[in-house]
Amino acid sequence: MADRRLVARYRLGRLLGAGGMGTVWRAYDELLGRDVAIKRIELADDTPADERAMLCARAAREARAAAMLDHPGIVTVHDVVEPDGRPWIIMELVEGRSLDDAVAAEGPFPPRRVAAIGALLLDALAAAHTKGLLHRDVKPANVLLADDGRVVLTDFGIAALDGDPALTRAGALLGSPGFIAPERLRDDPSGPASDLWSVGATLYAAVEGRAPYDAATPLAALGAVLTGDAPPPVRAGPLAPVLLRMLDRDPAARITTADAAAALRRVADGHAPDLAAPPPPQPAPAPGTGSAGPVTPGAGRTVVRTIRRPAGRRRAVLVAGIVAAVLVVAAGVLVARGYGGTGSAVRTGPHPASAVYACRLVTAAQARDLLDGATGRGGGRYGGCDWASATVPGMLSVTKPDAVTASFAAARDRMAIKRNELLATVQSERNTMDKRTWAWPYAGRKTSVQGISVTGLKALPGVADEAVTYTDRGSPPYDIVNVALREGNVVLELQWTGPRTGPAAAAGRARRAAAAIAVTLARMEGRG
Repeated sequence: MADRRLVARYRLGRLLGAGGMGTVWRAYDELLGRDVAIKRIELADDTPADERAMLCARAAREARAAAMLDHPGIVTVHDVVEPDGRPWIIMELVEGRSLDDAVAAEGPFPPRRVAAIGALLLDALAAAHTKGLLHRDVKPANVLLADDGRVVLTDFGIAALDGDPALTRAGALLGSPGFIAPERLRDDPSGPASDLWSVGATLYAAVEGRAPYDAATPLAALGAVLTGDAPPPVRAGPLAPVLLRMLDRDPAARITTADAAAALRRVADGHAPDLAAPPPPQPAPAPGTGSAGPVTPGAGRTVVRTIRRPAGRRRAVLVAGIVAAVLVVAAGVLVARGYGGTGSAVRTGPHPASAVYACRLVTAAQARDLLDGATGRGGGRYGGCDWASATVPGMLSVTKPDAVTASFAAARDRMAIKRNELLATVQSERNTMDKRTWAWPYAGRKTSVQGISVTGLKALPGVADEAVTYTDRGSPPYDIVNVALREGNVVLELQWTGPRTGPAAAAGRARRAAAAIAVTLARMEGRG
């Protein structure tokens, strides 16, 4: 793209970097005679048109919001252009190197230097939070140590595309494993305290030379954030207590941004941090509720029935995603037919289920109704069960539960990990869909389908405490609708294979099957 001009004004120069959400070039603004950085938002070629339009609109909106910020510690956004149907963000060019690169080159930074960097970062974040903007992707790679002495936070409001609830992607968490606050992984409400946690993880990495949740795999890092505290830093000296307060996994007990900034300034000046005592611990929320009230349906996944898979399938977790549309469902119809979600009316003294067997989660009557006459139940994959129809090309598969945890809270954490795992599955399938086929028995024969596309991960409201879905689309027009759900302390997966349209369309049948299973689990937990 060297010497290419954008909107007859910006001459693109050399490539500066590329990531999951965008590619950045150095460029020259020929109208104003200045160097700039230009970031193009990247979209997968097979992203559905509705998701592509929503992602582009969201990127442009976030960039324009970031353009309102005027702070020396935040990269300035000059303009947003869309010459090819996707946003190109025109930004201030900051000469320097990232904190990530600096630590890699120099080794761990001294505590006072790290504290000074942290105070400047929190000052920049405070200016943005005042405008109602969250960063959501603070990490060492997004902190620039400018040649002019500034500490500058980049990708503000540009990379973070998972904002308000009306447009959020179910389970799609932007950021790097180990730098995402635990409440965001749990899909709980997040705010300035979540950015503060990420700053704490960033400063920890700078002073220790490694991330606080340094794990062998991205998924292990996500699990560590959800289930354990960061190990006490050994190089941080007087900075250590500040970092640990910033990294408190409970946002209500976490130090405030203002107090953290004051403590960091004291450490940078060579004094003790002078921290106030943390607030007393709050009582645990009632089962089935979160910090902000009842848990609402969220996100999850399923397994694809494939006959042939390409070698070397990529399993790395990609903590980025595709904006998902919110599904609007006539829940009353499902309730009337015995497939309703678990509302507050049935939450009377729930207790965790103990043993859960996949073959008992769908009754014979439900199977006959769902499949227009099920031919029988056979042993499924991974200790699960399969039901096949004799009259419609449909098949229901339920896996052995991924988790039957000792508590509702532990199941929520397990579901959060699964959502991130599924994001990787969706991306991997998008990369290999042209090599995928699947088959299932129907009316005495096997029906073979060639995969053509896979949708993004979407929320499936109203069927369980949390549920998500994505669909593998094939040719001829048959779908595998994958669903992962959490009901109480149980996390499991199901998939429905069937026609894309018509009375037995896979999407509707998969939803009814998931709701039926959720009702069965709720009764096992004493909620109905």
